[in-house]
Amino acid sequence: METRRARAATRDADTAASDEALHGAAMLRLALELKKPGSPPVDVLVSQLAQRMRLNEASFRRFLAQQGDLFTALATGRG
Repeated sequence: METRRARAATRDADTAASDEALHGAAMLRLALELKKPGSPPVDVLVSQLAQRMRLNEASFRRFLAQQGDLFTALATGRG
């Protein structure tokens, strides 16, 4: 029999995995938006994208900070 704590831990792990997948997709969308001429600043785009995709903005910003080199390569077209 599975305890409540074990079920909660499994649910938290599943949520973290799905959040990471969504963050990856959002990072790609952000890189594409940044390549468009006249795009708004990164901070504005991050806020808009987090709202549009219903992501936790603080969590998404942490993810971007952790993926700094990859994000820079994607955003500048070297990825």
